[in-house]
Amino acid sequence: MLILNFDPTPTQCQEIANACVGTPEKSSFLNAHQPYPVPTAQMLASAIGSSGLSLSAVAYLEPEGTPIGYIFAGSFFPPHSAQSPHIGFGLNKDVVGHGYAVQMLFIFFKEFMSRKLGNRLYGHCYAENLAACKTMERAGMIGQKIGVKHYSQGYEVMEYVINL
Repeated sequence: MLILNFDPTPTQCQEIANACVGTPEKSSFLNAHQPYPVPTAQMLASAIGSSGLSLSAVAYLEPEGTPIGYIFAGSFFPPHSAQSPHIGFGLNKDVVGHGYAVQMLFIFFKEFMSRKLGNRLYGHCYAENLAACKTMERAGMIGQKIGVKHYSQGYEVMEYVINL
């Protein structure tokens, strides 16, 4: 069973970061910002635990308590404001393909709404990142190509949105 722990402690952020990134063998590349370089575990732990985020969570499989992934929302892509933040998510490569990313998004959307943090969430990924595209679509997000952006390193970008 998938469990999301919202508002994680710094220790939990580091545990998830160590489980999910640091080497290409651990990262699933489901994170919406790939193929940017995989962040270090320390960079990811800082991002997940940042006070500047609208909401963040770390994911575990129960009953084992195995750390498997992370998800967060924040205003890190202009021109979107805090009222319509972006999501970022990722999984440990060992658990990809079991539907955990979609489950994570559904749980996250529900918590985001219950905290009244906004009525819309965005997600961006490269158009060729089919895993991220399919995951966001399966979670109910609607996508459209928005072209090559200044942050995209020449890649075609997809923008996804869900109205909550």
